[in-house]
Amino acid sequence: MDKEHMIITYSTSQIARIVGLHPNTVRLYEEWGLIQKPERKKNG
Repeated sequence: MDKEHMIITYSTSQIARIVGLHPNTVRLYEEWGLIQKPERKKNG
């Protein structure tokens, strides 16, 4: 797969660190529908 078609995935904790929020806040925003819920791996 070339770089133009690569999909970068981030964990909830990585997203939280990038945007300066607690991971639970990111999860809450998902629950409220403010951000789209990602596809989860089988282990959650």
